[in-house]
Amino acid sequence: MNAELVRWAAGIGIYTGRLDMLRSCGFGRLMMLAHPDCDSADRLLAAAKCGLAEWAVDDHWVDEGSTPTRG
Repeated sequence: MNAELVRWAAGIGIYTGRLDMLRSCGFGRLMMLAHPDCDSADRLLAAAKCGLAEWAVDDHWVDEGSTPTRG
């Protein structure tokens, strides 16, 4: 699960240059532990992608202090 999640993140361009950090934090494992009753790998991966995308937005805009641009 974690390897699939890292490949997905690389493919869409989130955590660029920090994929080793993402791989080592075990976000896929976190999602598996958070959803112990899920018996579908596809649904679990979908939930993990949503969660990781949310965390990436938080990391970029909140933790790194970036400001959104308006166009």
